[in-house]
Amino acid sequence: MKERVKELCKIKGISMNLAEIEIGLAKGYISKLDKINPNTKTLQKIADYFGVSLEYLTTGKDNEFDKYGAESAHLVSKIRNDAGLTQALEKYFE
Repeated sequence: MKERVKELCKIKGISMNLAEIEIGLAKGYISKLDKINPNTKTLQKIADYFGVSLEYLTTGKDNEFDKYGAESAHLVSKIRNDAGLTQALEKYFE
């Protein structure tokens, strides 16, 4: 899980430290994800922050993306986290 969050930070163009601050986690929390058992509420906060499902965050798989692979999950995460692109897509689909 730590590696997935690390990759999501890279995609979002932020440090793990900044993600921890913005999510409201203690400093170094993400680095400990492979050694601790975080509660569901905290995991959901992390998943929401990155725009991914809880399933993807915890297992690396997501039924929505399994047929397309992890790259598609990262692409969707980027889209969900880009307000301008999301608005443009919403207008397009209207």
